[in-house]
This record gives sequence, C-alpha cells and structure tokens, in this order.
Amino acid sequence: MPLLHDDALQNFNRLFRKRKGCNPTEFREKYQKTKVIVRPLPSLSYK
Repeated sequence: MPLLHDDALQNFNRLFRKRKGCNPTEFREKYQKTKVIVRPLPSLSYK
C-alpha cells in the first residue's frame, strides 16, 4: 500500500504537468538559467 505522501506527490506532478506542459524537473532545468532583475522605474523616487 503506497504512503499518503507518495499519492500526494503523484497528484502534484500530474497537475503540474497538465498546467505547465512539463514535469517539475524539466521546468526547473528550463528556467534555472533564467534570471529576472527588477529595477524601479526612473520616474519613481523612493526618498
């Protein structure tokens, strides 16, 4: 009989694949190299 957390993990992986189109490992590998730098707009001054 599988453990409860094994079922939960399988459900998560199935839903993740359905929504993202790839499994979590593939998603991590794809976006591991992607970095997003957020900078404030010049018109906004934080004084």
